[in-house]
Amino acid sequence: MTSTPDQTVADWNARRPVGTPVRYWPIMGEPESMVTRTRSPAWVLGGHTPVVMVDDVAGGVALSHVRLEPDAFEVMQL
Repeated sequence: MTSTPDQTVADWNARRPVGTPVRYWPIMGEPESMVTRTRSPAWVLGGHTPVVMVDDVAGGVALSHVRLEPDAFEVMQL
């Protein structure tokens, strides 16, 4: 069963508070990425795309373009 965008957002927000370290890919499938952290709760954009805001990027980014980066937490605390 596939999750709806609202379910995806609810799950993300329940498990990942604002400030969670993530890796963000501006273009999926390309090697360029950056380690950053979330700066907002996730929400559904346009009724169909789960998004979240991350540091150093303007606007919301699709959750499909971010992955948890737990090893970055210690580095980001320095």
